Amino acid sequence: MSTEDEKEKQKAIAAGEGAGWSVARVTSKGYMVMHCGCGDHQETLKKTPSNPDHFRQKARKMVRDCPTG
Repeated sequence: MSTEDEKEKQKAIAAGEGAGWSVARVTSKGYMVMHCGCGDHQETLKKTPSNPDHFRQKARKMVRDCPTG
């Protein structure tokens, strides 16, 4: 993963954490599974996504789906 992808991934994690999400676990393949604070939502951040906007889109989706955690 490039350093730019890593920066985007960290921004997505920070945005999710700011909305009450947390990293629940990292899979054996390196995917990050995030859960919201209410426990009803889950998102997976891919290790090496083919979509260059993957991390930004996931961050927006996490905040939109459960903004208060």
